[in-house]
Amino acid sequence: MAKAKRTVLEKKVKKKKWVQVLAPEVFSAAEVGELPLTATENAMGRVVTANLMNITHDIKQQNINIRLKVTKVDDDKAHTSIQSFRMMPTAVKRMTHRRMDVIEDSSVYLSGDQVALRIKPMLFTRGNTTNSVKRALRKGLRNLILRSVRQSKVEEVFRDALSNKLQYDIEKELGKIYPIKSCVIRELTQERQRQRKKSKAVDKEEEVHIRHVPKKEEEWDLPHAPEEKIPELEASEEIPPDSEN
Repeated sequence: MAKAKRTVLEKKVKKKKWVQVLAPEVFSAAEVGELPLTATENAMGRVVTANLMNITHDIKQQNINIRLKVTKVDDDKAHTSIQSFRMMPTAVKRMTHRRMDVIEDSSVYLSGDQVALRIKPMLFTRGNTTNSVKRALRKGLRNLILRSVRQSKVEEVFRDALSNKLQYDIEKELGKIYPIKSCVIRELTQERQRQRKKSKAVDKEEEVHIRHVPKKEEEWDLPHAPEEKIPELEASEEIPPDSEN
């Protein structure tokens, strides 16, 4: 009896290669890491999460995680763009103390190139304040972010936020309303198309009204008693001498 021939199916194993992932030009195209891919074109659209300290080599930025998306592939190098960054919750918790107020906000803004950005800032005051001051600080916070974002492109907005330039300007301006200890951007994200339809972007500035309560006695608006008018003596009149006892 003839033996049946055995057919062996060989699996074709595609060899993978390492594709280098580069950060955006804001970070001088620093190397983020490598991706094992069978084809370089498969890197398009991939999202990579990294710690900002590993990109900038600045230990002060170790509490920020950044998400990068591959937008261009050149040879064995994948170029990325910033999608979002977020502070770690433990870092935000360490900044909060008992004798202070925290003003938070979450709004959508349109950049100069019409990209929707959701920005979540946080303000830390140098003491407990009133609700009217909190409302004024929140409105002023939105106005300052709106002025900065609508005049800049997406890359410039991320650059200003990651370099703390935007936060410094906010502290300087809102410090005129109430002393500010610090300002941080807890999260900055590019909104997706479906998310943009649900959320309304901030497109105009709000009027900031606050009742100023002076702290100095010279500025108190208190009713004063009318001053007594002392009659002036004419040149011809003489002051009578005091009588001696």
